[in-house]
Amino acid sequence: MYPPHNLVPLSSPCLRAFTRSSRSPFPPTHGPFTHTHARPPTHGPGGTPSLLSPGMLERILTALGTAHRLDPQCEVTCEMDPGTFDLAKARAFKQIGVNRTSVGIQTFDADILKRLGRSHGRGDIDRALEDLALAGIPDNSVDLMSGLPGQTVATLEDSIHQAMAWEHVTHVSTYDLMLEPGTRFTKLYAQPGEASPGTAAPGDPGVAPLPDDDEAADMMECLHSTLAGVYGMSHYEVSNFARPKPGAGSRYSYCRHNLNYWNGSTGWLAYGMASTAFHNGQRVRRPPTMGRYAAWVERGCAPRLAPEYDHATASHEDRLTERLITAMRTAQGLPLACLDTFPPALRDKVMANAQRHLSGASPTLRAAPTHLQPAVPRGYMLSNTLISDLIQF
Repeated sequence: MYPPHNLVPLSSPCLRAFTRSSRSPFPPTHGPFTHTHARPPTHGPGGTPSLLSPGMLERILTALGTAHRLDPQCEVTCEMDPGTFDLAKARAFKQIGVNRTSVGIQTFDADILKRLGRSHGRGDIDRALEDLALAGIPDNSVDLMSGLPGQTVATLEDSIHQAMAWEHVTHVSTYDLMLEPGTRFTKLYAQPGEASPGTAAPGDPGVAPLPDDDEAADMMECLHSTLAGVYGMSHYEVSNFARPKPGAGSRYSYCRHNLNYWNGSTGWLAYGMASTAFHNGQRVRRPPTMGRYAAWVERGCAPRLAPEYDHATASHEDRLTERLITAMRTAQGLPLACLDTFPPALRDKVMANAQRHLSGASPTLRAAPTHLQPAVPRGYMLSNTLISDLIQF
């Protein structure tokens, strides 16, 4: 996706507020937090935290460790963009506890990077991946995008092979370009392959045809057939692939942070502007703009935030909808035992809705002994339709 993001300078009040709040134990959103994982994952901060100094990131991780008694071996992921760090910073990040990275590569094609207006070039990608290897960070995920301007199945496949040539790339996250209102790309493209009148000039970075729907579908098939078929990765979630662990049998380098979201987790905490936490059955979003977030931190993270969703007061239909939306994004799918916790009439409705997706020449669902699962990859490609049908109560 290319959604609108909050862009702030390193000297901004928002960043100062965030680092100030990290110098003391993070205030719980709603009382004490008990995590079900023995080694809960930490993913942070979002955006481009590789722009932070090692000292600043260390203060944040120290505050988290103090407040939540993190296991020293927990998964600690840092999002990093090529061109924003060097070998010295990578080594410093590893020294303070980062053991996994998520690298925003998007594509290995130099021309497409220019059309995207990315700040990094092809050479920055190679240097970034080499620095991570030399720093000894064991698990590294790369982001690859499809549906990009000027992209073809062949150029996407080439990016996949180049990413997988690095042995320390253990995970790939894939995203299809979506034009969000208010973004530069939406102004450049009124519809696939056409620039909005009066907004684009020849030579602009984004001016190039977008793949049509059929080409975009071919790219999604290419991602699965190459990453899962050629490299043996587990396509464990709609947008995520995990590499087999060397000599580990059926074990894969899953991102525990991702699994925490999709597999019915009891909750997670989140800190920072516009971040969303799920705690004690309540989903809470922190202030979404720089000024409101900084002021909220200055007031000692007060007032208490009203939940956007409360499991305790939600209807059976809303609770099941929440569970289906997350479960059907994963290869594991929805445990049938979960359906048994809802009224029988609601369970029967879901199973009736599932029937047409379980049959036919190309089913999008499969019925396992203990789970209702998307048929990979077709169930992933049609996940919006699949989920929409299942939640018609």
